[in-house]
Amino acid sequence: MPNNKFAPVVILIFSTLSCSAPVAPKINLPSQIADWHIIPSSQSCVAPVPPNLNNSLDAPKARQACTAQYSGIPNISVTLYDMPDSSTAFEAIQHWAQPPTGKGAFYKDKLFVIVESPSTDLPTLARFANALKSALTRDPSEQ
Repeated sequence: MPNNKFAPVVILIFSTLSCSAPVAPKINLPSQIADWHIIPSSQSCVAPVPPNLNNSLDAPKARQACTAQYSGIPNISVTLYDMPDSSTAFEAIQHWAQPPTGKGAFYKDKLFVIVESPSTDLPTLARFANALKSALTRDPSEQ
């Protein structure tokens, strides 16, 4: 009869590894978007996504959420959700309820992004959102 004194250790290690949540990739928020500059102290990422960042979407699907403030005329807030895959990000944009003026949303790859500034017009917000969408990159180690 074989000696199985290491079996409990192997099972424990395997169960610990299989229950661990995957580490979300680092999000590289651009320091400048068109005429706007990030306020460095405003940038933060959290995982799991807290209820206050739900924004009418199924945030539990998001691996992390990042927020940042960009200074410019006007100041613009960004909330970026790192979703598990591009189909989940697309689903988020489909279910996102368009709020009153001053907010917009888009998705790129696995990212769902909300931009907002209550004091801005739609063309200005769209210019910022398009520039941000072009500038977003992910951690090169994930490529």
